[in-house]
Amino acid sequence: MQKTTKTQNRKTLNRKAKALKKVTDSEELYFTYQKFHGSFIAVISNLKDRQTHAYGKTKLIAGKNALDNFRIKYGTF
Repeated sequence: MQKTTKTQNRKTLNRKAKALKKVTDSEELYFTYQKFHGSFIAVISNLKDRQTHAYGKTKLIAGKNALDNFRIKYGTF
């Protein structure tokens, strides 16, 4: 039995991108992206004392992963 993975369609990705932008605007978090060996690395910071990073296949996935890591690391939900 083969495992199949579903790819997210463009509407879902756009909705998630808008939600991510809304969250980051309200919390004043800043993202920087860099292409790194075929994937993206996202660094999230509040420009004071908190910073973390994450990798992803696209900028959106890397940003979401970085936001999840930031929330877990600093307990901001």
